[in-house]
Amino acid sequence: MEIQNLVELLRTNELLIADIYRECEKLFPAFKDDFAVFVREEEAHAELFTKITEDFKAGNSQWQKGKVSLITIEIVQKQLKEVLAEIRSGKVAPRYAITALRSFEQGMSERSIEKLITTDSEVFKQATAEINKGFVTHLTRLQELEIKIFPRGDKERIFEI
Repeated sequence: MEIQNLVELLRTNELLIADIYRECEKLFPAFKDDFAVFVREEEAHAELFTKITEDFKAGNSQWQKGKVSLITIEIVQKQLKEVLAEIRSGKVAPRYAITALRSFEQGMSERSIEKLITTDSEVFKQATAEINKGFVTHLTRLQELEIKIFPRGDKERIFEI
């Protein structure tokens, strides 16, 4: 049952991240199409977690919990909900949305899907590998988009490596 709860939390977290990207579509209308791609990708990740739940319930594959605890994922979910509420309140600067997303994407790329759940299913191994790859590529693309939205001035370039 813990695996099922973990996967449901992961699915919900993906949808919450998609909602934050949707808020960015509103905050940065000139970059709406860029953020829409992130939304679709996060929703695709959520759909995969739905399929994993169905597979788990059907007993088609062996699933095991990884090293990241259920409590950790619950804490991340709480943080996502808080950030989303702050953004929707309009009481934070628009850049906060991107900074928060960058932080969440960084955290997910460090955790990796293998540390969350594992399976013996080759099909799902490939699918979860794609999510893992997505964690890293989302972070990179988000950083690139942030630079387009907020170009660095001479002061910031001094500290670049």
